[in-house]
Amino acid sequence: MLQPNDVLDMSVIAALRELGDDGDQSLFLELLELYVDDSTRQMERLEQSLHAGDVKLSERIAHTLKSSSANLGAMTVSKICFEIELLGRNQSAAGMSTLFESAREAHRSAVSALIALRA
Repeated sequence: MLQPNDVLDMSVIAALRELGDDGDQSLFLELLELYVDDSTRQMERLEQSLHAGDVKLSERIAHTLKSSSANLGAMTVSKICFEIELLGRNQSAAGMSTLFESAREAHRSAVSALIALRA
């Protein structure tokens, strides 16, 4: 079983944990919850846009996922979404779906790791 430090950049997690006053974890937990919910919706939207052949929308969604994932330490998701974004910028749909499968797996791992941090 993967541990959070196998999937997440723990220095980012540590910085996020320090955002709360006097060890208050409520802001950190809220950020985790927001990322899990929003990124899951964005992954669904990305899959739909790829199936529809909407390269421009796929590029925009990948850009959003790239940034939000990096902000929560899900660097593998961020890197793969950056590659999808670049393909979209170049209007190259070839390879986007394959990269999406990798992004989906990395996202599942990141979400599982983030949920484990809530406990």
